[in-house]
Amino acid sequence: MKRNIDIIICTNKKLVVLEKLIHQIFSQKGNFSIKVIIIHQSSSIILLPNFLKDKNIIYKNIKKNNLSAAKNVGLKLTNSDHITFLDDDVLINNNYFL
Repeated sequence: MKRNIDIIICTNKKLVVLEKLIHQIFSQKGNFSIKVIIIHQSSSIILLPNFLKDKNIIYKNIKKNNLSAAKNVGLKLTNSDHITFLDDDVLINNNYFL
């Protein structure tokens, strides 16, 4: 049985710093359906890097730089049985979700 996991990443950094983490998320071992929700806390409009233009990635920009508010926005965009938050500065191994 495939398990659905929604991963919420809140960040106020430049989005390019997420490239390695996003690659690690989608390289997970196991039978998972993964959706990544990125909540970017930035007052400026930016162009999305190509690695974020995946159908399993949702990008949402909020103007307020507030981690709690960003997490709440991310939670409203989830619909999976399993939800987790990852910090924007972590790296994970390929069996993290096992």
